Amino acid sequence: MRRAAGAIPFFLVLVGLACSLPAAIEGPPTQQPTPVGVTSPSSEAETSPTRDPASGLQPVGVSTPANAALATSVDETLPTPIVEPILEVQSSPSPTALPEINLDTATTQADPELGRPRLSGQMQALDTRHFRIHYTLKGKDGVASTDTDANGQPDYVEAVARALEYSWQVQIDQFGWAPPPPDGGIGGDDLYDVYLQNILFDGTAGLADGGYAQTFVGDNPLTAEVETRSSSSYVTLDNDYAELDRWGDEDITSTALMQSTVTHEFHHAIQYGYDGDEPASWLWEASATWIQDEVFDDINDAKTELESVFKSPDTCQTSEGLERVESDGRWYGMWVYLRYISEHYGHSAVRAIWEHSRYADGYAAIASALAEHGAVLNEIQQGFQIALLLRDFKEGSSFPVLRLEGVARVGEQFVPTDGVGNMAADYIEIHASETINVQLQENSLRGTLVGLRAGEAYIYPLADNIVTVDAAQFERTYLIVTNLDRTDSELNCVFRPYTISVHPAGQPANPETIILAPNFIAPEIEALQDVEDYYHSGEIVEAPPELVPDFLPLDYFFSESYLLPKSDFGVEEDANWYVPGVGPTTALDFYGPGDSFISIVASDNPFAALADWLLVVDYVPLEGEERMINKIPVLMIDFSEPDDPYTSATFLYQSQFIVVDGAIDDETMIQVVSSLIAGLE
Repeated sequence: MRRAAGAIPFFLVLVGLACSLPAAIEGPPTQQPTPVGVTSPSSEAETSPTRDPASGLQPVGVSTPANAALATSVDETLPTPIVEPILEVQSSPSPTALPEINLDTATTQADPELGRPRLSGQMQALDTRHFRIHYTLKGKDGVASTDTDANGQPDYVEAVARALEYSWQVQIDQFGWAPPPPDGGIGGDDLYDVYLQNILFDGTAGLADGGYAQTFVGDNPLTAEVETRSSSSYVTLDNDYAELDRWGDEDITSTALMQSTVTHEFHHAIQYGYDGDEPASWLWEASATWIQDEVFDDINDAKTELESVFKSPDTCQTSEGLERVESDGRWYGMWVYLRYISEHYGHSAVRAIWEHSRYADGYAAIASALAEHGAVLNEIQQGFQIALLLRDFKEGSSFPVLRLEGVARVGEQFVPTDGVGNMAADYIEIHASETINVQLQENSLRGTLVGLRAGEAYIYPLADNIVTVDAAQFERTYLIVTNLDRTDSELNCVFRPYTISVHPAGQPANPETIILAPNFIAPEIEALQDVEDYYHSGEIVEAPPELVPDFLPLDYFFSESYLLPKSDFGVEEDANWYVPGVGPTTALDFYGPGDSFISIVASDNPFAALADWLLVVDYVPLEGEERMINKIPVLMIDFSEPDDPYTSATFLYQSQFIVVDGAIDDETMIQVVSSLIAGLE
């Protein structure tokens, strides 16, 4: 899935206060993000390609003759990507404009039995050479009908089509990634299916779905290699990305977000083709975010994820990062790890990871890919940790400044508060002005000392966990403590403790290497933020007994209750979904097994009937969304995906406006709401 750059309205993320899921759109600092990541499997040519006229937009069932003379026009919305790997010469693509079109739309039908999205109105489709784009002009999923070139196709659908074909051109035709396998005609044919749906309102910028029993094809028929875990998939994108304008995000435009999301999600489709059962969840998001910057270099929204790495460098590399505020979004932020690999061994080294995923998983695939390029995984890992300190990347001058774990002084021992996670590192500044011994007292960890002066970095690996250096010659001296223990499951991540000792010594060692460090800015100690304070700024209060439902799913428990002002829910247009009155609101959180949760939000009710509120939020319920529970009208919206339930229920009870959200299915939500209404009576 894709987490968008920018902020989402708080009202749509109250559920996140009790939710822990793969990824999220960046939200305001008073809330936990809402999930928006790749739907992980059940448990993103070396020369410039020339676009074939046949790759132009075509309606379903209509083909363009190969010799058709089609006019073209310059499409300035698609930039030329800049890819400059250090050891691999690679031409940048120079995409031509897609042909102008003057064709009719065609109607298609979704197949709900196979889990494909059902849009809110009559479904139509636009075909390109490689994609079938499903959309509607009606209801909440409706695409704007604006058609400035009067060719019968909405401008937005055409813009998506261009971004998709451009992503195919760069990722497959130029960079040599394998195309995703066909899906056996689901969606109408074997073109790759893309659905335009109103999903950004809850923080989901895009998602790619596959990796299920019914989507596995085994061997991808579009490659010469033999796969055993290839899976078909489909992509869902937002129907306009207009929420970005309401949220006032100034860092990225809605068009740029759409383009970046297109190439991110299409890369997930490619990943499914290599291995739809790859268990290293972080690798899915790191790769897809990395490719955003490869294909749309000028958009740069991938940089918004880097804080999760630079401000929490000791968090386990495979961790989702929800244990700390600073590390949230780490799966996405680890794209910089792949950037380090591609800058030193070429773009093809990253592609090789997924090529090796055909028969290996996680770090085993990475190690095999690096060996193919003459590199060793542990050495790459330590080099990457040095690069973080120095911001030693092509665009490193615009990267965040690293967070320092602490300071070690001569004659003292330094002990970190929490140690260092798997395949991660701590950074400790050494304060000394003499020749010293620096000793790392933990044999399972690796140490590297870095001295800086006059824009150069002097690198000293610790032999037997000790090194002697003349600290007086350096402006600053740092010890990097690296944990090279590997785990592909974040559930097995651990912080390993250690101790550092610094003492006066004799003959200093010589550096192993000296490298330029033009992007270095001295890191500083930054206190970790309190998770509870970050996720909400509300005043903790005693839970109103009438808002605690008599029925909760098995193993659920009450966590806390707090008051929130209406302003915490975003602009009024968004806040009206949760606090249509003046506020404040009372919020209750309930936790369940794993990532499951229920949140109940109650505020003053300004309406006589639920229908009056629906007019305010301009929402027309779909068939079956309006229910009668205990004789009370309830709006129930089911956002569930396969193996990922999520339901929302809104109702009025006398003077209270109540919203219940939860990572629970429709049937369970009915039981919760029914018991809640019974308790209010």
